[in-house]
Amino acid sequence: YREAILAAREFLEPSVPVVLFEWTYNMDKWEENAFPESIYGSVLWDTHLYHFPKDGEQWTSRNGGLWKAMKAYRWDLSQLRYFSSMQGGRVIVGEFSLAGLSLNRQETKQLLQWLVDQFDFAAVGSMVWTFDGSSTGWSMQRQSRVWGINWRQVTSAAR
Repeated sequence: YREAILAAREFLEPSVPVVLFEWTYNMDKWEENAFPESIYGSVLWDTHLYHFPKDGEQWTSRNGGLWKAMKAYRWDLSQLRYFSSMQGGRVIVGEFSLAGLSLNRQETKQLLQWLVDQFDFAAVGSMVWTFDGSSTGWSMQRQSRVWGINWRQVTSAAR
């Protein structure tokens, strides 16, 4: 990455972030402040967080699915918080989804709000996988229409 970042700096101002990807299970392999801004310019880390029920399992409102989904994310969130602190808070969750759930609308909204709050606490922001995809679990637009998700409210700094 070092050589690639420096090569990119031949074309990009130091204030323009170079975005690097890493899975949470590899985050503990990086040293603190892996790419100092004084040398590499702005570096922003990206990760993707997805959790789905195991084969034959369902996360439903009837069987504690909200709690199961939250529990599934806990280890990744711990890794994300640690890594973000080690990299000066310069991490985003570039992809997540609500796919694979069978929760009612209220619990789906609760999970979404909890995830966004957790991501905001650990990182500098997050994004659902796509804005206008054809599957509700992956699409902000469809989540708004089908589940009644109010994205302005979910992401509001005033909440």
